[in-house]
Amino acid sequence: MLVNKTGKPIEFYLAPGSCNDAKILQSFCFYLPSESIVYGDKIYNNYQLEDLLKESMNIMFKPLRKKNSKRRSLGSIYTERN
Repeated sequence: MLVNKTGKPIEFYLAPGSCNDAKILQSFCFYLPSESIVYGDKIYNNYQLEDLLKESMNIMFKPLRKKNSKRRSLGSIYTERN
């Protein structure tokens, strides 16, 4: 589900639990204003999609990074528990 900063749904997909969330992410249209920021959890580390959104639509995609991520998370809104 993609929501705006007030929690209003913008776009969503209903899928069986057996569907991979990362693959569902690729189905979103991302009809968002330029310079939007999209936050996601650890499952959404998709460097190709992240680069595509930035280069083609000027949308910043900021997933919560895994510890072994190839890219660092700068200024994330998430904190990791010990």
